[in-house]
Amino acid sequence: MLESLIFILIVISVGISLILAIVFLLLGLAKKSKRLRKIALECALIATFFFSLIPLWYSLIVPWFNANKMKDFSGEYVLENSNKSTETVTLFLYENGTYSYDGSDKLGLHKTGNWRTGGVDGTFEFLSENDNLLKYARPNSYEEKCEISFDIFNRDRFQKINKLVFIKKVE
Repeated sequence: MLESLIFILIVISVGISLILAIVFLLLGLAKKSKRLRKIALECALIATFFFSLIPLWYSLIVPWFNANKMKDFSGEYVLENSNKSTETVTLFLYENGTYSYDGSDKLGLHKTGNWRTGGVDGTFEFLSENDNLLKYARPNSYEEKCEISFDIFNRDRFQKINKLVFIKKVE
């Protein structure tokens, strides 16, 4: 959400600066004023500066955030309600972007595959070894605790029928 808000603010700033640049340039040409043409040039430079922030944001800042999030969320996860059953379901997320899953097929994950951060609205994307999208998961972190939640859907009706939550084991 923060990313979208910043993008919108940059686009609005570029638009306002370009409109001001055009208005001042036309006024400067009509009145033959060097001062107004100089203001138009400054507005165009401001627009160029704000426009250059977009590639900077997507090539440097977003990958840095995603790498930090991947580092924070890597580790061993256990299914939240698995202590009530005899079988322990585990999910290992590795920093190199791979995972291993030891559980039932109802979640829809393969035993091994890839994962990455930076999905739609901050979701994690779980992929097969061929990089085919298998599942989205929502990460949550609060106070030193990390959890990942998966929604289970009825494929015929596209209705959510369950939610599985994995909690990170604390060393």
